Amino acid sequence: MPSRSGQVIRVLLSRSSKTPDIAMIDGASIVNLATMQPAFNVAAGSRFQLKCENKRLVFSGADQFCLAQAPSTSSIRQVVAMAPRVLPPLSGFQPNGAVLTKFSLAFDVPQPKLILGKPSSLTAGTATGTISSGSAPNANAIAAPTAAVAAPGPKRGIKPVGYLVVPQAKDGLLSYNGRVYRGAIWFKPVAIAGGEVSFQAINLVDLEDYLLSVVPSEMPTTWHLEAVKAQSIAARSYAVANYWKNERENYDLKDTTDDQVYLGVESETTSGNRACDETSGIVLKHNQKVISAFFHSTSGGATEAGENVWGKEIPYVQPVVDYDDNSPHFSWQRRYTVDQAEKAFGLKQGTLLSIHPFWKVASNRVRQAAVVSVDNTTLVSGERLRQVFKLPSSIFNVSFEDGSYIFAGRGFGHGLGMSQYGARTLAESGYNAAQILSYYYRDVSVEYLNRSPGI
Repeated sequence: MPSRSGQVIRVLLSRSSKTPDIAMIDGASIVNLATMQPAFNVAAGSRFQLKCENKRLVFSGADQFCLAQAPSTSSIRQVVAMAPRVLPPLSGFQPNGAVLTKFSLAFDVPQPKLILGKPSSLTAGTATGTISSGSAPNANAIAAPTAAVAAPGPKRGIKPVGYLVVPQAKDGLLSYNGRVYRGAIWFKPVAIAGGEVSFQAINLVDLEDYLLSVVPSEMPTTWHLEAVKAQSIAARSYAVANYWKNERENYDLKDTTDDQVYLGVESETTSGNRACDETSGIVLKHNQKVISAFFHSTSGGATEAGENVWGKEIPYVQPVVDYDDNSPHFSWQRRYTVDQAEKAFGLKQGTLLSIHPFWKVASNRVRQAAVVSVDNTTLVSGERLRQVFKLPSSIFNVSFEDGSYIFAGRGFGHGLGMSQYGARTLAESGYNAAQILSYYYRDVSVEYLNRSPGI
């Protein structure tokens, strides 16, 4: 088993859901974050659908093996973010106790602008709603307190709300909406329009366990090991650099391409695990600060500077010649009818006159374009045009033929930082992960992440 980082990252699994389901594959404790006390112990194999009814979180049994019992007076000790490599089957569980098919737990409706602080780790402590930074009893695990389960640490004067579901087994897993995760899942109630209450599901998971899913989700792990190791270091650096990015929303990263794709245990692979294990704790630093190591699929011949894409300088992200011509995304073409283009821009039928990219940077990426209609001319960025038409990249030319706009371009992604197909070529040419990263990111060092408060 690889070593664990001791750093907990909060990953938003869904923005808002009214009736999700959760399966306690190895059993779990459901902990009230307002009191930091366990409300129920739920047996292995239990499945429930969750609903919010009259300020209560209702667990309704989804099959005959939904078991729950009140917690005993004995000490409770949970281990978070440790799980086996092989996913256990969800079928074949046997009842082991009285069947409880439905129970409900009270919770507080969140107040406006509720802000929770970021946890530094889940370690042994007292039931005060805070996070201890001491050493866990097991150096390779994130251990919960004996009297209660540690939870997201609130800022002074603000208590966390909702319930934390924590696996009971040492290597326990949880299933949320059919997808299996390591770590614990925090169900946080969210007030929505009309007075309704929904909730967010936030996965509290060890940084290294998080990467076991991210790396194969972002790059094929059948590629050369050194390319996959470069991806794992870049992904770890991005995660660390973006702690607290969504602090006001009480999580760190989303599980989508807005941050990094995170699909839970199902995406893990043997080769991906090896790459993560062999680079465990290693990050990229610029001026002794961990960098937000942006990466993309294919640059189209050359990577780009931050100011040419997002309008701001990123000192460690500068253009370099790429070696990605073996990518299936190196060149592409998209065709949109006039009607489709007008709908994309929200224009009335018959009013769009032309789309004209008039400002390009040295790499041929579109910096700005003019969308000319009967009523006015609108200036949009190349990235905005890319989003509107779901184009692979902002390197393109536009022509008009047979009633359609034709976008012909190169590359896939924003073009910043490491090109994954370029990294593959370099790895196959004999470059190691550190050399690959040093090529794509300027003035960086490849170092171990020092454990320090706030990370």
